[in-house]
Amino acid sequence: MSAGAHGSPSKSWVTPAQRAGRFTFTPEPIRGMDSAPLYRGRTCYGDDLRELPFEGGLTLRFLLDFYARMGRDAKTFFNRSAMFDLIAGTDELRRQITSGLSEDRIRSSWQADLDRYRLMRRKYLLYPDTRPETHLSEGRNAE
Repeated sequence: MSAGAHGSPSKSWVTPAQRAGRFTFTPEPIRGMDSAPLYRGRTCYGDDLRELPFEGGLTLRFLLDFYARMGRDAKTFFNRSAMFDLIAGTDELRRQITSGLSEDRIRSSWQADLDRYRLMRRKYLLYPDTRPETHLSEGRNAE
């Protein structure tokens, strides 16, 4: 999997496998960003994320759907696992995806850490927190 297209990273999911989608893109070096993109010069297929419905908030829907369409082949899909883990913060998200957890299950695994963070941050707030308590398991209305 490679993320990024149209001279701007993170707006597409692409791979050389035609089953990935109808959107096509040929990765080329982008000055100041990536001088040696994965699949350089090869026609890749996938999703143009700018064309997909987005309702706001954090969603794993696009990632999980693309992983399923690619046959749930972790070795191929996470071909740059160290970079994915770095962006995600740990290898936990990658392991959860490859274990087949749903988005709701993945989100609920974050809840205890988020609750601890919300408690800790209270002493640093300059103004009262007037937002209603939300949980990531509730979807896009969450923090």
